[in-house]
Amino acid sequence: MGSFGLNISGGVAGAAVGGAVGGQLTNAVGGMSLFGMDIGTMLNSMTRDDPEITYNYSLEINGLRSVHFKEVGGLKMTTEYDTHREGGNNLHEVRLIKGAKFEPLKIKRGFYGAHDDFYSWMRSVHEAGSFDRLDFSLVMLKDDWTESCRFNFFGGWPSSWSGPSFDAEASGQIAFEEIEICYDYFDIEKMSLVGKVVQGGLSAAVNMAGSLF
Repeated sequence: MGSFGLNISGGVAGAAVGGAVGGQLTNAVGGMSLFGMDIGTMLNSMTRDDPEITYNYSLEINGLRSVHFKEVGGLKMTTEYDTHREGGNNLHEVRLIKGAKFEPLKIKRGFYGAHDDFYSWMRSVHEAGSFDRLDFSLVMLKDDWTESCRFNFFGGWPSSWSGPSFDAEASGQIAFEEIEICYDYFDIEKMSLVGKVVQGGLSAAVNMAGSLF
């Protein structure tokens, strides 16, 4: 399954990171421009201390990015532990850390009869021969579609697939499919300030190019 690829796309998000350093940088480069956009304004928009929003996102698997998912959930890490009593200590139990546990990622999207990538991935797990576990990323995007951060998942494979439900009386309702992906672990990759500046400049350039046509 080394050549197996998923033709997929994600959701929609936005916000940025910030603080005193961002404010100082904004003042220091005020008046300078990059791709026709004022750098001070660009840095200010990228260093606001706002929480992220969850409606702008994408999923990348095998280098392919998809943005047509209704929901992505189940992002959870817990710490497992054992408890025991120490001799002479009648006040409390002692908790010994065993390790981390990561819940499967649950993905829901509209069902397209012409696209069977999720189902094919699920089938490949049970076909003769070995299959490749895939690394993938859940990318959070800002309002201008630049990247805010990403959750990187390692060793992913599908553990459950559900097709659409059918109801003759449900006129006009969208058909959905769902898949659960197990994986070894995930980490969070934050966008560096340099990356923010570059992405902001590229976004400004794309906006300028778009205004020329």
